Amino acid sequence: MGIFNFFPWLKNTYPSCVEAISKDSIFRYPVDNFMIDGNCIYHPCTQKVYGSTGGTLLRSHPPPELDHLEQKCFEYICDTIDSLIKFVRPRKRFVMSSDGTAPLAKQVQQRCRRLKSSKEVSAEQRNVFDSNCMTPGTVFMERLSKYIKNYFENKCNTPQDSNSVYRNLTIVFTDDTVPGEGEAK
Repeated sequence: MGIFNFFPWLKNTYPSCVEAISKDSIFRYPVDNFMIDGNCIYHPCTQKVYGSTGGTLLRSHPPPELDHLEQKCFEYICDTIDSLIKFVRPRKRFVMSSDGTAPLAKQVQQRCRRLKSSKEVSAEQRNVFDSNCMTPGTVFMERLSKYIKNYFENKCNTPQDSNSVYRNLTIVFTDDTVPGEGEAK
């Protein structure tokens, strides 16, 4: 959720602290701790893999024709995380948090919004992808969290060369089982 209008305020008040960078540029600032909200990666990556289908329904176990897409989605998410880590090159710690269970007031708001989006789905979209499955506690999030944890374990346990960004990097990952919003954890 974040802080409403914080980024525009920051950009207008302190214009020198915001700099546009591209994938091809070299990140030139030393960073000790690199922290990101995992949901800011999950949603764009799933949209790229599954296409922007809005709120369509994905059952707890995807049909076989979509099973390979879920694997591709998880790989794309981890590739995106890896490219961000290699771009920023944090020196000490990488922290990634996913949204956990929200407070009751927000759960009511989310439930209404998700119910509305599920009713707006056409029949042909019903078996494609439902962004609602990226809700804390769903089977999709359980599988995604497990995949990301295994990915980080493999990165940390694989012998690294002396130039590897993962060498001496502490990785902290809090998934959807930890209550709270990702950006606040």
